[in-house]
Amino acid sequence: MTVESLRKALGSKPFVPFTLHLASGATARVPSPEFVMINPEAPRSVAIAEDGGFRIIDLLLVEEIRYEDAKPRKRAG
Repeated sequence: MTVESLRKALGSKPFVPFTLHLASGATARVPSPEFVMINPEAPRSVAIAEDGGFRIIDLLLVEEIRYEDAKPRKRAG
């Protein structure tokens, strides 16, 4: 994954929470853009806030961004 792809996900209006799925099988949920810090000097790595702490994730190991389901819409007609 590229930092540009992550920035696009973080900047969506309205924001939709998502989960990063890593090559190891681990996941990192991003409930809000404030939970992610991108280091401008090392944009391959990001810090994700979790449970009062944080972890560093190498974006090259992110295989997928999975967005949380939107609320079902009523069908017209």
